[in-house]
Amino acid sequence: TVASGEASSVGGGYQNKALGDYSAIPGGIFNEALGKYSFAAGYRAKAKHTGTFVWSDYTPTTNQFESKYENQFLIRAHNGVGIGTTETKDSVLTISKDTPNDFLIKAVGTGDEHSVFAVNTKGQIGIGTTNITNAKVQIMGGGMSIGTTNSLADLTVQHDTDKDLILYIKK
Repeated sequence: TVASGEASSVGGGYQNKALGDYSAIPGGIFNEALGKYSFAAGYRAKAKHTGTFVWSDYTPTTNQFESKYENQFLIRAHNGVGIGTTETKDSVLTISKDTPNDFLIKAVGTGDEHSVFAVNTKGQIGIGTTNITNAKVQIMGGGMSIGTTNSLADLTVQHDTDKDLILYIKK
């Protein structure tokens, strides 16, 4: 176990290396924090770049789980990552929130007001809006394309299969 970067630290574990300046390894085994301001923990986590955070679960492997770019936040958890929940089986990411009518995901871009994607706790999806009403999927500020990337109208459907119908509606 080595902590040779300026103000770097290794809290414990076995064969851990904090070589980047201001890097940290709280514990685990065979971890490496090589970049400045990097963090590596768990089993075979390798933070190779500046500002990276790498957490690796114990999965019996000799492969390192390592950063590829600066300023990454990486997690390897074979039984899933839970945010607001401990129920992660059969999912890479499980997000849960007990607050009704709140957002589970709200991704906002830097473009216009319609550069947003949202999913609320009712399972409704908003694309181009966070003002999701009673619709299951609500799209504002642009078209929707099915079967094509060429949006010719508010709704474009391209039919390239052997099926006879393009749209089927039943009451």
